[in-house]
Amino acid sequence: MKLISTILILLFLPSCAQDWSYQGNTAPQYWSSLKEEYKFCKIGYNQSPINIDFNAKNEQYIVKNNDLKFSYSSSGVTKEQDSHGTKFSFDRKDFMTLRKREYYLQAIQFHHPSEHKINGEDQILEMQIFHKSDNEQVAVLAVFVKLGKESPEFDKLIALLENNKKDVWSDFNVGKVLNKNDKIFFYDGSLTMPPCTEGIKWFVMKTPIEMSQIQVDKIIRLALKGMDNVRPLQAFHPELY
Repeated sequence: MKLISTILILLFLPSCAQDWSYQGNTAPQYWSSLKEEYKFCKIGYNQSPINIDFNAKNEQYIVKNNDLKFSYSSSGVTKEQDSHGTKFSFDRKDFMTLRKREYYLQAIQFHHPSEHKINGEDQILEMQIFHKSDNEQVAVLAVFVKLGKESPEFDKLIALLENNKKDVWSDFNVGKVLNKNDKIFFYDGSLTMPPCTEGIKWFVMKTPIEMSQIQVDKIIRLALKGMDNVRPLQAFHPELY
């Protein structure tokens, strides 16, 4: 129960103080020394993010057709701000299904640049879509973002960022921005921020979606306070699969 509570506090409640960061003496290389409960940031074996090679020898990590299904529609979303930036929180209406188990949409966080890399290359943003099953299993769908055409659906999240009022709700349809036929890489990893808890199911989509330069700039400036928020790459251990 202690592990589950730690995950829930980190993901879905605002933090009271900035006891870790991405710069200076509280940067990722120091996380494990800041608190005892952050020890997995150093000693963990299945840590995230990782570099992903989409090649023939890694086909066993590609999600098979029909193993992962998406059930997304317009869902209520609000913003939550803390010392590390802004995340978007959802109600439990939408979900994705992995082999008949439903993982309910919980939150979206952005990282600039992307935390995961594909063949050693990053993108300007990574959208991490957090889900949680009824048995408290956390699954994250990672979607890369590149510069391109404007995406009208993301204007709804940007409007929330630009609204200074509290407890403001909008709607957002994750399904409208995903390439549902894309290749998806699966691995067991961790949270990419303290306490770096392991046992997180990661589903990383190969093909970036597009946002305009204006949209990307607003997300970086308003949601991320203009700062990079990336944990360095961690070792991937294919022998475990």
